[in-house]
Amino acid sequence: MARRTLPGTCSVRLARRGGSRTALALTFLFAGVGVSSFDGMKKRTFLPDPTQPRSSSRKEQSMSYWRGKSAIVTGAASGIGLALSKALVEKCVNVWITDIDYEGLEKAASDLGTSARPVQLDVRDPGRFRELVDLVVKEEGRLDFLFNNAGILISGEARDFDTVRFDRIIDVNIRGVVNGTMAAYSVMIRQGAGHIVNTASLGGLMPSPLMAAYGMSKHAVVGLTPDWQGSRALRISSQARPSGGSKRTGP
Repeated sequence: MARRTLPGTCSVRLARRGGSRTALALTFLFAGVGVSSFDGMKKRTFLPDPTQPRSSSRKEQSMSYWRGKSAIVTGAASGIGLALSKALVEKCVNVWITDIDYEGLEKAASDLGTSARPVQLDVRDPGRFRELVDLVVKEEGRLDFLFNNAGILISGEARDFDTVRFDRIIDVNIRGVVNGTMAAYSVMIRQGAGHIVNTASLGGLMPSPLMAAYGMSKHAVVGLTPDWQGSRALRISSQARPSGGSKRTGP
């Protein structure tokens, strides 16, 4: 089956701290949505991977870096997760796409081609998340990127909410991020490098009408991410996006 690709660009900056290479800052542009990662480190201009031969163009330099890397993307059956997966496949990354919706996941894998491997995953299950990370490391030799993207949005008047709905949002949007980070963190520390990207929301930066529970969960992601940035070899960043950009609603 012919691989479908999504027009877009990806720029890579090398971030340094104390004279040693520590992490990569990524900026994706896809489907009209800009997603960037950043932290307090001083940004450097684009540099190719020093272990790779010098390429003749910036595009070739970028492709040389990405080719053969491995990534896990959660919530990849649709929305931002699917768009991220398409952008990564374009860069020749081996992408393990996950979602609780296996029917949608299989369709996404069919569209993405052989570089995408579908695995059904409920991010609320920490044991299953660890099994997935272990499987990726076993098959790929390492895990370079984890995109904690899965999330749900349940909106409505606060007076109509109950603790069951709050618990569901907390379990997916907060504990899902914690479960993924805990599963991948120690692996990336042992490797000496890695990048964990947590999808946040503008709802985690400012009040959003009728989205108190959702906004609470995304505030937690925004607050948690920099506090977890404890290793010079590991990069953890959060991405803010419009609250309505990709959502799943439910009871």
